Amino acid sequence: PLTHPRPVLALDPGFAAGIKCATLSSSGQVQRLFSLHPLRDRSKARMDLADEIRSVTESSSTGREVPLVIVGDGHGSQEARELLGEAIAASAVDRVDVSVVSESGASVWSATAAAAEEFPNTAPAAIAAVSIGRRGQDPLSELVKIPPKSLGVGMYQHDLPEKELDAALDRSTVDAVALVGVDVDRASKPLLAKVPGLTSKHVEKIIASRPFSRRQDLLMRVKGFGPKAFQNAAGFLRVYKGGEPLDATMVHPEDYDTARELLASAWSTAPDKSKAKSASNAGALVDWFQDQVRRLCDNPTSASTLETWIQETVHGVTAPTDEEAGRELLWQVMEQLIASSFDPRLLAGGVQDDVLLRSAAHDSRGATPNSSTSRAAALARRFSKDPSSGTHGAGSSTPAGAPLSPELAASLEALRDASPIKGVSGVVKTVTDFGAFVDLGAETNGLLHVSKLGPQKWDGIFAGARIVVDVETVDVQRRRVGLARAGLATPGQPGRGRQGASSGGARNH
Repeated sequence: PLTHPRPVLALDPGFAAGIKCATLSSSGQVQRLFSLHPLRDRSKARMDLADEIRSVTESSSTGREVPLVIVGDGHGSQEARELLGEAIAASAVDRVDVSVVSESGASVWSATAAAAEEFPNTAPAAIAAVSIGRRGQDPLSELVKIPPKSLGVGMYQHDLPEKELDAALDRSTVDAVALVGVDVDRASKPLLAKVPGLTSKHVEKIIASRPFSRRQDLLMRVKGFGPKAFQNAAGFLRVYKGGEPLDATMVHPEDYDTARELLASAWSTAPDKSKAKSASNAGALVDWFQDQVRRLCDNPTSASTLETWIQETVHGVTAPTDEEAGRELLWQVMEQLIASSFDPRLLAGGVQDDVLLRSAAHDSRGATPNSSTSRAAALARRFSKDPSSGTHGAGSSTPAGAPLSPELAASLEALRDASPIKGVSGVVKTVTDFGAFVDLGAETNGLLHVSKLGPQKWDGIFAGARIVVDVETVDVQRRRVGLARAGLATPGQPGRGRQGASSGGARNH
């Protein structure tokens, strides 16, 4: 689900045709479509945009939420952001969050029959603005609609057979859906179609039957969605804020009884029960469990406490008649409960399910294969926060960086004059055989050449990854920016990174 749902103002940059804008509700519904024409009348465009920013702020559920403006990264993006900066100042809104997202494929999809079906009687240019805005709200639901060859990721996609590309995207999307699940009340039709176990007829009937208050409603209200289909798909479909708190977790309905036993055992063995309202209240107990997990995982010094608690929780539940299979189920459900305590997008390596638990058999401390000590230790290490990165899970260390200041992002000449610049945050746009192109918010993407990857090599380098780099060279005439992995840039001008990068959070990808 969205971590912090809120209304969005989306901008699809342009010049002669103007900037296409879409205001979306926190659930992604279109509230308003309009255009700005700064080349004709910049003052009017600035004030119209300022009025819309105020309107988005006032339309939030509390009237106090920080408005979010999402800007496409295509042609005219820099100019659109300059206009946005002027409008934000004119709006007198205390704070506005700005996010720049890839608009690759948005215009292609906006002209398809599927787009026309979803947005009848709407111009393709306006549909593209909606797509850009929704990418900032719920990327998976939107990107799954885009033809693979139009995603702008990697090399040679235009040289591959279209069927191979489609099959590869389908496999990747199905894997992602199986890993993180989908909100059954919010997911787009193309995304629901990727849920394992659902047919196209199931998808249409589920959409027609929304909203749902619990997973069990799928079996009772969706015609043709029988017990077998429910068994296959229910574990991937989430129902949030419904009558059954476990419906929002990774746990399959068939394992709810096991999950409840584990929660009760966790309560009885917990080192701290202070924040739980009642052990008999199912919703409060799930909330308490997740809060307890996050609190222990966030504190590296609590790793041994977390390990002991996990072990005692599982040991506190009596396994079914089949001892071996029963214990295996207990460990799998325990991992699912723990993993559901985190936003899966913030877990360094994703949730490995039984792969993680099987790896515990090779515990480096020499514990016996599949022992409870080994498995508890593996889970504790898997979800404990890495203090060097702030994310959960091993192998996720990422140095802290700062975005380019607006002054340096505005022109390559300014960027050249300030170079070398150290510790600049950016987003990987495309990965090639010879390196990766990184969006720093400047006029052109920088190249992180393979020779500048450092000892980490390709670790952490993939489309959409947030990384920190040093700006080494800027060739204004050829419009090329040379980058190096943070810390590898030639020494000689320490402190330039602090002068060249902003200390705030003005730009957020």
